[in-house]
Amino acid sequence: MSEPIENAIEQLSSAISDVVRTAITVDDFVLKTKAPVEFLSQGGDKDVYGLGLQWRATGTTKQFIYRANPDRYWSSESIDLRDGQSFMIANNTVISQDGLGAGIRNSNLSTVGVLKDLRTSGSLSIDNNVFYNSDSERLGVGTDSPSGTVGIASLDNEFVIDVEHTVAKIGTHSHNPLEILAGNNAAIQIDPNGRINIPNSTLTVQKSIGVGISNPPSDASITTAGPIRFQGNKHEYNTGTPEHGSYTKGDIVWNQDPKPTGYVGWICVRDGTPGEWKPFGAIGS
Repeated sequence: MSEPIENAIEQLSSAISDVVRTAITVDDFVLKTKAPVEFLSQGGDKDVYGLGLQWRATGTTKQFIYRANPDRYWSSESIDLRDGQSFMIANNTVISQDGLGAGIRNSNLSTVGVLKDLRTSGSLSIDNNVFYNSDSERLGVGTDSPSGTVGIASLDNEFVIDVEHTVAKIGTHSHNPLEILAGNNAAIQIDPNGRINIPNSTLTVQKSIGVGISNPPSDASITTAGPIRFQGNKHEYNTGTPEHGSYTKGDIVWNQDPKPTGYVGWICVRDGTPGEWKPFGAIGS
């Protein structure tokens, strides 16, 4: 076949293609091909943008076309996959009918349904009020800088549970007292200086109380390392009457070294420093 005839056939074929592409409308069309359907560049800035499939009917035209900025396939309608199928990227499932792909690591989800067996990694913030810092391994409620392992804070107080050191701690980390409630009443109150007050309760101790000592003996209910005061008067042990210090009438010094014909102790009969003292309780010979 001569070259002029080949050129004429090629031009005719191109013209027929243009007519088919732009002007032919048919009721039934079946395409049998062994190659992909191609959408050729329109030239210039348009390139292949805006080309694709269109379904014209009453109302809005339905489209599945190629768009720019960024380059993408765009559909005017929802895409409905058959049951059991999924959307994939690089042969990995991204979204299936009932789940997200295992490769999804980042998300800006703002609303989710009921979560079951939730596991997180790294720091966590809930409603900008509950904070977990994975570096310090501390949990704060109302504060992002808790003063212990767990901190619950308001504008004026912070309640702390701390187990990070050799001694576990629990209490307030503020200048306000700590109250332990029973029946919504303050059963025990501890002020910032460590003083304990039991305003509305009776203290019952089943074993021994030690004051100023670490290990009180079990053969006495109360053991102290120094003087005691009850009903307004001080009681202490010594080998004689006080030589200094302030005392009031009725204070007693018990004899720490009693001997035959001696005295059980001495009692203050006049306020002063150290006051006036008289022996009492004669010991037999």
